[in-house]
Amino acid sequence: MKLSMWMIYNRLTDLELTVRISENAPVCLRSARMAYAPDCVLVSEKDGDAFCRYDDDFIILHNMEAGQAYELLQDTFDYYQSWDHILQEATNQLDYQKVIRQTWFVFHNPVMLLDQDTRLLAYSEQYRHTHVNPEWDYMVKHGHCSMESLKFLRSRRKEFDYYHDTEPAYYAINNAASSEHPNVLSCRLLNQGSMLGRVSVIEYERSFNPGDYQLLRHMSKSLQYILTNTSGISGQKERAKQLEELLCFPERAPILLPRLENLLPWTPKTPLRLLFLSSGELQNDARLLDVIQQSAQEIFKKSVIFTHEKSLLVILYAPAADEILQSTEVTCFLRRHQLKGGISLPFCDLGDLKYFYLQASYTGEKHKENTGAKAILHFYPYAVSYLIRHSDTTANYCALHPDVRTIFEQDSKKGSEKLRILFAFLCNRKSLVDTAKKLFIHRNTLVYQLNQIKEVLTCDLADDYSCEYMRMSVRYLIYLNKVVL
Repeated sequence: MKLSMWMIYNRLTDLELTVRISENAPVCLRSARMAYAPDCVLVSEKDGDAFCRYDDDFIILHNMEAGQAYELLQDTFDYYQSWDHILQEATNQLDYQKVIRQTWFVFHNPVMLLDQDTRLLAYSEQYRHTHVNPEWDYMVKHGHCSMESLKFLRSRRKEFDYYHDTEPAYYAINNAASSEHPNVLSCRLLNQGSMLGRVSVIEYERSFNPGDYQLLRHMSKSLQYILTNTSGISGQKERAKQLEELLCFPERAPILLPRLENLLPWTPKTPLRLLFLSSGELQNDARLLDVIQQSAQEIFKKSVIFTHEKSLLVILYAPAADEILQSTEVTCFLRRHQLKGGISLPFCDLGDLKYFYLQASYTGEKHKENTGAKAILHFYPYAVSYLIRHSDTTANYCALHPDVRTIFEQDSKKGSEKLRILFAFLCNRKSLVDTAKKLFIHRNTLVYQLNQIKEVLTCDLADDYSCEYMRMSVRYLIYLNKVVL
């Protein structure tokens, strides 16, 4: 989970701080560092204080050493990561009450979830016996909004457009029904324009800041997914239909992706992998597909499942994919139904779903050549042969080595030359001396640059296949005139 400076500040407010954070501080921070790194908080020491900076924003921790502040910030990143993991579990379990229970730990304010009929679905149980305001007390006792509150909100509709916001918004509600602590941060939950409910945070123990908006936006995605799949709307069927249409007609992505946004438990930047599963029984008897799909939904809890051409397709959360596939539960499921298949490289853009399906199905076909292979084959070892055999430029670009694509995109954005240095290193048999001569730079400079590159790499440069795969990927970028080396 990436953070903003506001989110970090919210975890450190009990300390002696001096802060300057812009209202629009972005949610892009992935860790703390004591040396500069992109999208990281830089921690240094100045006049006996710890100075935590990102761009022009900073948090000063008074009377604290830089090392201690670094550990504190890393604990903050770990905390939010753990919180997000629990949130993902609750989302996969369709448990909105668990989501709401977890929210207090980041908001430290009362949170409530209402359905489209303003019935109370869940609330922060930490405030069950606490007098927050009269309206809160009424809702906890009766399970729905009071008529006085609804009348007031409707009378003020034109003033703050309460029923039409699609982003978290702050409302100062001064009425008799909630006079003590009336202000709320609220977000409407929608599915294709249909009202699912509303999640609201009441300003009670502490005042809101932009970090609360960012966190509410993040958790509302989970609640939106849960309510879509537990309400009267047939979310799963609609999602499967649209995913198969996206797979067959990628040119319709601009229309389909906005519709899918509220049906999926991920953000557009969530790393995913596509699993292709098939068997002889499925090919011969399509009626089995529905039965196996229902079973798969119970087994692959962190997934989205749909079918295509008598095959089962599972979209997995990439960081957890290998752990899921190696679990005893999944292994037994595959063995019991005699399912075999392949899994694609990681991807984020669902608009490219077709091309990652080609990877997964291509790998799945390799079972015909490797009869004794494991049930699930990974695309990575077959990527080079795939690139040689295919001519579709978009499909091949999606099949390039993930590290090469990452470095290429970073170079394109920042104007750096990491890809040029990596390619020269690989083409010169990983010799530091020969590579430094080729690039006309000092050996120590090359070592420094390679260490920075290795921070990005997910593969091992000692692996000959990975090196060949990366070399071929760079050459393909040169062929497409995307890079000039």
